Amino acid sequence: MPFALSFAMKKTLALALVSLVFFAACQSGIFTWQLILAVGVMNYLYKFFMALILTPVIYLVEKRIEKYVGYETAKQMKQAAMGGGKEVNKQQGMNNGE
Repeated sequence: MPFALSFAMKKTLALALVSLVFFAACQSGIFTWQLILAVGVMNYLYKFFMALILTPVIYLVEKRIEKYVGYETAKQMKQAAMGGGKEVNKQQGMNNGE
C-alpha cells in the first residue's frame, strides 16, 4: 500500500515550498524583504475588506434563494450539499403535489 498524503498534509507541504522559494528569492536579492512585507500586508487587507463586504451579500443571496425555493427545500438542499440527508427532487417546488 503506497503512502498517501491527506489534503491537509499536501497543503502544508505546498505552503512550506512556497515559503522556501520566497526565502531563497529574498536571500538572492530577487525580492527585498520590504517588498514581500508590502505585498503580504496588501493581500491581507484586500482579503479582509472583501470578506467584510461580501459576507452580508452572501447572506442576502442565501435568504433570497431560501425564499424562492421554500424553507424545507432549501434545508434539504443544504443537507444534500453537506453529504447527508435525502436526495432533493429536481421538480420539487415547481410541481407541488406530483
